[in-house]
Parts: sequence; C-alpha cells; structure tokens
Amino acid sequence: MKCPKCTTEMYKSMGGLDICPGCGYGSPSAAQRAAEKQKKIDEEDQRREADAAPRSVVMGSWRLDIYFRLRGTRSEGQHGMLFHNGESIEPDQVGEVINTDLGQMKYYCRPEDMKVSWEPTGWNYADEEKIRRSWSGAQ
Repeated sequence: MKCPKCTTEMYKSMGGLDICPGCGYGSPSAAQRAAEKQKKIDEEDQRREADAAPRSVVMGSWRLDIYFRLRGTRSEGQHGMLFHNGESIEPDQVGEVINTDLGQMKYYCRPEDMKVSWEPTGWNYADEEKIRRSWSGAQ
C-alpha cells in the first residue's frame, strides 16, 4: 500500500497500523517526529532567508540597501546599493561622494575589486563611523 501523503510504500506495524517510513503517516509518534523535523527545517530556511535579506535605510526619496558578506563573522563585509526614487544610482567613479537625504554617501569599490572580505563595496556612508556591523542594529 502507498502512503496517501507522500506515496512511499507503507509497512504494517506490530500493532496492526499501516505506517509510512517516509513521513510517519499512520503513526502518531512518527508523525510527531516528522513534524518536529520539518518545523526545524522551516525555521532554518526562514533564518537563512532573513540573513540574505538586505538592511534597508530609507530617508525621503533615497534608499540604501546593505547586503552582508560572511554575516556575523569577524570577516563580515558589506555591499551597498543606493536608490533615488526607486532608480539605482550608478557611480561615475570609485571614491565618488554624493549628498543625499541619508547624508554623504561614498562609492567604495566594485565587489570584484575588493582586497579583503570586510572591505565595504558599493555605496555606503562616506563617514566610516556610520557603517555598522550586522549585529549592531539599525543604522
């Protein structure tokens, strides 16, 4: 007999229950273990998704999205993307500084030109003291 949930071949337990070894269908304890395992997988997926999401800082018509490399480690770095009225701002040159509602923003370098992982790339605050690590909260 095939499991109605996952179509794995079921077996008959000593208690006479038809049980699926894949998802635990038919066995209250196996189903509970399978549900707990799936919950942990889902929580880990949500955490991974949240880690990949940028930190966004918005002021007026300007938005800075910060993506973290090696998030939470000593080698953590940042890549910033700057937007004005929803349009991506492309720099004229490395080291360019512009005034925005967010303050002075600087284009540090392209990701492929970084020398160490913790070096800022893309757009970020011109005042490096305003650049915050992922664990230090909002900017």
